[in-house]
Amino acid sequence: FVWIVYCSAPQCFVWKPLTLQNSKCSDEVRHFMAVGSIPPPWAEVALSIYELHGTSALNLLTRAADMGGAYHVGVEVYFLEWSFGWCEEGSGVYMVFPGQSTLGTFRERVPLGRTPLTPQEVFRILDMMRQELPGSKYDLLRCNCAHFSVSFVKRLRVSEAPAWVNSLANVGEHLVAQLGMAGAQAAANAAT
Repeated sequence: FVWIVYCSAPQCFVWKPLTLQNSKCSDEVRHFMAVGSIPPPWAEVALSIYELHGTSALNLLTRAADMGGAYHVGVEVYFLEWSFGWCEEGSGVYMVFPGQSTLGTFRERVPLGRTPLTPQEVFRILDMMRQELPGSKYDLLRCNCAHFSVSFVKRLRVSEAPAWVNSLANVGEHLVAQLGMAGAQAAANAAT
């Protein structure tokens, strides 16, 4: 597993396996890792929001009804973006570069503050989440990329994700709970 260290010196963009050795900026990183230090600007956490392909008309209607939209969501931390999706085997937690998901058109970046956690602590959290979330656990209404993102940002100890990020899935889950899957599908078909 690799992690990234970045500091204010331009020569210090270093990929290393869980170590600070050979980093020209190790003193700055160690200072950040000291207990009680103020998180540096490069510890910022943000959500990357993508409009899913083919959902523009749906999103226009659902946003007008104040129900959010159909979005793909990732969490940017330490210069990488993390999300969750379906796969047949292994973890559904995966990484892309910020703003580069192929699942939709990048819509906006929502800053949530700076994490007080070190890169090592963030990767420990991700390792736990990778074990907790096999790709086969993905469910569009109950365990999707937005659910992952909400949980991850809580663990990063930054501001909460805005409710609209996953509100459409929450409405869908409520309909399924009230009407059953067949009833919810019939209601969706009647509405379109």
